[in-house]
Parts: sequence; structure tokens; C-alpha cells
Amino acid sequence: MSEVRHSKRLLAKSNNVNVSPEKKQQAKVAKPPKKQTTTKRKNKSPEAKENIRKTAESSVDSSQSDDSSDIDSEDEDFYQKIQNQRRKLEQEKLKIIQDLNLHQAALDLQSSLKSNSGTKKKTEKREVGVPVRKSRRLQNIKPEDKDKEGWSASGEVSEPKAQRITEEEHKIDPVVKETTKKNLDPKETNNNKESSKYTELIEIFKSELKAEFPDESLSVDSFTKKLESNTSSQCVVEKVVQSRIYAIDIHPGHSDIIMAAGGREGDVGIWNLDTSYKGDDKASIFSFFPHSSPVKCLRFAPDASHKLYSCSYDGMFRCTDLNSETVSKAIYDDEAYPPMYFDFIGKNSQSFLIAKYGGDVVLCDTRESEDRFKTYGTGMRSLRGVSVHPVDSNYFAVSGNDKTLGSALIFDMRKLLRKASHPVVTLHGHTKAANSAIFSPITGNKLVTCCYDDRLRVYNTSVIGESASKPCVSIHHNNHTGRWLAPFQPAWHPTRDDIFVMGSMHKPRQVEIFDSDLQLRCVLNDAEIMKSVCSLNRIHPSRDVVVGGNSSGRVFIFGQ
Repeated sequence: MSEVRHSKRLLAKSNNVNVSPEKKQQAKVAKPPKKQTTTKRKNKSPEAKENIRKTAESSVDSSQSDDSSDIDSEDEDFYQKIQNQRRKLEQEKLKIIQDLNLHQAALDLQSSLKSNSGTKKKTEKREVGVPVRKSRRLQNIKPEDKDKEGWSASGEVSEPKAQRITEEEHKIDPVVKETTKKNLDPKETNNNKESSKYTELIEIFKSELKAEFPDESLSVDSFTKKLESNTSSQCVVEKVVQSRIYAIDIHPGHSDIIMAAGGREGDVGIWNLDTSYKGDDKASIFSFFPHSSPVKCLRFAPDASHKLYSCSYDGMFRCTDLNSETVSKAIYDDEAYPPMYFDFIGKNSQSFLIAKYGGDVVLCDTRESEDRFKTYGTGMRSLRGVSVHPVDSNYFAVSGNDKTLGSALIFDMRKLLRKASHPVVTLHGHTKAANSAIFSPITGNKLVTCCYDDRLRVYNTSVIGESASKPCVSIHHNNHTGRWLAPFQPAWHPTRDDIFVMGSMHKPRQVEIFDSDLQLRCVLNDAEIMKSVCSLNRIHPSRDVVVGGNSSGRVFIFGQ
């Protein structure tokens, strides 16, 4: 009964039919009228009470039977209407299905599925000699605008990377690029070694001219004022390598401003500022590929400045002779744990100390074969820098990341062990990884460290012992360069123990000059030209010139 009533309500709503009040009144069950008794209140006999009860029940039953018969007849009429409407809708749907011929389409689909269930897919054979297409992601080629291996913004093929050559000595195949001050991206490329400015640069390396070093008696105040006045007058910029600069150095034995930069693609670029912009207003930069991976460290030899030593992520440590224009075979090669940094032992270019990625150090002597090089363990997980004491070459400092031993340690070469050597001094205060720990270049009485805990620290290393373990001074300095910039590395002035240069994350972009007490002496910037962070910086040994390299391959030179 309830289902019929519900369907009746739905039918009324769908047809927008308002049920009349009369039908609503008929659907209600009539209640028996109350009888008003005017009898006086008195005690009735049980027989009278029983007669009254039976009379009331009979009247209620008769009224309910009459009402239910009326409702049943009315509900049957509504139910019949619903059934008729449902049959009509089914007939309309069936007619639509017949018009669309869906039954035949279903039969055809079913037969086709049964016929294909037992057959196997045929694989097309690739033609012989057709290369498999690979995306840039699978080829480890990052989507940059230009200067990438095999890709450029215009779709042209760019210069290929160098192959990993370790066995034989080979000649430099230079790429000479000429640019103007107005156009910083080199477009004119000349691979001919007979370029006038290239030959002029090679002749400089063959000459034995020595630089005249400045007067070291100047105080820190006088020297920094002089440096600031000379470097603020001029700033030039050129693109020296293809992409991010990982290493930079200045030629130490000549008065000309000759700098070298190592890039991410394994290329090394050399730029002579003094021969640039003369006559034709062009700067000549020549580059070559001694490595096939990022050049991590790059140094001119102190006693033979025509030799340029470099180490790379490709595992090789090698020398480039700019006089003979040759790249030597690998002096040391370890592709599994590549050399991360190196330093000269003493003032000659025959002995080296190499810091490896796995935490070991290697004592190298070019007069011996590679199998006679000695490897010692420092106990650290990885090394990021090494610095040999300039006076007592038995001591050296390393920087890296190790929560147990520390981030910066000083070792004695006479006490090194094969596996885990014990440091003579642990430089305390670092709470995160240290990028560098570098002795001052003249006496070695100071040591500066740069750490990821955003601190610069200077230690007194005049006496190598327990007194050198605590920093003399420490300041806050933002060292979080992030993923896309090379890590900061402080660099001492080559002829002073009280001045060093440092990169900065401040805006406007700038290069900072500190003294050994970590007081900021001067700031070098040029808002029109310098619009990026120079992570790696160097100071010229004989002229008031500061050189900085950024992460797009450009070199900024302050001064003249």
C-alpha cells in the first residue's frame, strides 16, 4: 500500500498536478465522532460498561472498512496509470534502439573480440642502421638556452665536449673568440691558431718577464682605500667559458691581467685584459678542453707560470703547458673517487697534495710514476678543499663534511696513516659542512674557513696546537649559494696575510673585501654591469685588480 502511495505522489509531481483538497480529505481516515454524554456521574454496572465497549468497536470497524474500500479503488486507478506510462516509455526506448541498430553493432563487436583473442600482436622490426630516438632527459642534456653539447636556442649544433683522453699527450685545439664591449656573447669564432691576439698571448707565456710586487709596508687601511679607489673606476665583463665557472685563477708571474677559468663542460678559458679592446675594440678569449667534466680546481704553477694544472670530476689531474701548447697525459687518474682540490707543496710545481672525494689525500710527485703515489686516509666522508702551510709544508688543512671528526681539520704529513689518520688540530665551531679552510699565503699565521652554517671564522695558526682549535673571530655571512651557484671560497691576497676577498649574496650584487679580523673593508659593485653573484674571486698579486666569476661563464674584472 505504501509503494502505491509513493508512486502516486511521484506521478503527481511529474505531471505538475495539484491534488485537490477534496481528494486529500477523502484519503484521510474518518475518525468516529465523540459522543457527548450528559449522564450524571454514577456507578455503572459491569454489564452496562461491556455493552458500551462493544458498541464503540463495531462503529469504528464499520467506518474503517468503508474508508479502506474507497482508498483501495482509488489506488488501483493510480497504479494502472503508472503501469501504462512505464510501458509507453519502454516502447519508445525500444524504437530508438531499433532505429540506431545497436543490436547488430553489439553482435559485430562480440564476434570481433572472439576472433582476435587467439592471435598475437606482430612486432615491427626496426630497420638496421636507424638510430633509436632518445629525449634530452635520457641523454642528460638540461634544457638551457644555449652553449650545451649538441643543442642551442636556434637549433644549431654547438661545440662538442672533449673526449676523456688519459694515455697520450695531445696538442691544444684552441677556439679563439672575439667579442666587443657592446656584445658580450661571442659570435665570431676562429679556430685558426694564427690569430694575432692568440699568438701574442702565447708569446707572453714564453717570455720571462716578472711582475713588480707592490709595497707590502702599506697598512690595511691605506691598502684597502687604494684598492677601492682603483677598482671602482672600471668594470668589464666577458663570457670566458660555456657555462658555470667552478674554478678561477690569475696568472701570478706577469704584470698583465691574465686570468683562467674552468667551466662545467670541462673547458678552460683564458683571457688577457691588457691586450683586449686595443685598436679594434675587441677582446680575444681562447678556450680548450683538457677535461670532459666540470673543472673543480685550477692553478698556475708558482715557479713555472706557463704551466696550468687542473683537476676535474672526470677523475683526472693534469697539466697544460702553454709554451708548447700541449695538454699532458693524466698525472693522476681515479674516476671512482675524483680529485676535488689540490695544492702545491712548497714553492715548486713538482709536488702536490690532492684531496679526493672519498676523504683520502694523495701525495703526488711528477718525477715519479703514478703507482708510487701515496694515498692516506683522513677519516672524513668527503673532502672539499685542501691547503698546505706556506712555511712548514708538513702541515695541511682540509675541509669537508663529517659529523664525528669535524668540518675542518689540520694534519701532519709525518703522522699520516693509510686508513684513518689522526688530526693534530680540530678546528671547532662548525656545525655544518665547510667549503674551504685556507692558510694565509705568506706566514700561514691565519686560517679562514667558510661554512654552510652561515659563518666566516678566522683561526690563529701561528702555533699549530690546541691553542689554534678555537676561532679568534667569527661573523655571520650568508653562504647558502644554493643549487645553481658555485659554493663560496675565500681567497687571500697573494702577497698579504691580512686581506681576503669573498663573494656575497647581498643585493645589489657585489664582491666583499675583508681583513683578517673579519671587518668589511670595501665593497665592489657595478649596478649596470654586475647583476649576478660572483661566487669565486681572486685578487691580482701586483695590481689593484679583483677578478670574479659567476655561474653563467662570465668573468668580471674590477680595476685596471
